[in-house]
Amino acid sequence: MAANPKFEAFSQSDFAQRLRSGLEGEVYFDSFSKGRYSTDASIYQIEPIGVVIPRSWQDVVCALQIAKEAGVPVLPRGAGTSQCGQTVAEALVIDNTAYLNQLIEIDRENKTATVEPGMVLDHLNRALAKEGLMFPVDVSTGSRATIGGMTGNNSCGARSIRYEPCGIMCPHWRQFSLTVAAINSACRLVTMNPIDSIGNYSISAINMPRR
Repeated sequence: MAANPKFEAFSQSDFAQRLRSGLEGEVYFDSFSKGRYSTDASIYQIEPIGVVIPRSWQDVVCALQIAKEAGVPVLPRGAGTSQCGQTVAEALVIDNTAYLNQLIEIDRENKTATVEPGMVLDHLNRALAKEGLMFPVDVSTGSRATIGGMTGNNSCGARSIRYEPCGIMCPHWRQFSLTVAAINSACRLVTMNPIDSIGNYSISAINMPRR
């Protein structure tokens, strides 16, 4: 952490206190909690700077803003089922699985669903099955893997070829409307809507959703 000159102005305790003061969610900087988040399904082990479990989008934006000001890298985390180490790093881990895990809406006519990043794949597909639909990215860890993590990792699965070309996440990116937290001079939520078939998006600011 001291290698980052921006972070030198903040001790770890100060950084943790700023997060605890600004968030409604859980903030962990103890060795036991950091140890739990230092591993995933890969062979790698890297202790994070701290862990945030946001209760709302407001918490996510607040955590990102505080981390930006402190010069601390951020690592959003899903279930940690990847075998390539994407969910471990010396960073502030943001675990979306505990609270930001809801299915917001299914649009049967347009065959779309709106979900939060911590939504588990199998939970989504159980809900979609009632509408005669499924999300065809067929990862073997579907009982734990989250849509947010699958999007970040471009997940597929051993049986993905059965649903070609929709068996991996990448083709779905061209149809995703994403709500993301943009960290610039004004930290805010934005929507990214696809405007063509090659992955270009239009971006516009939105009001923060309430839960």
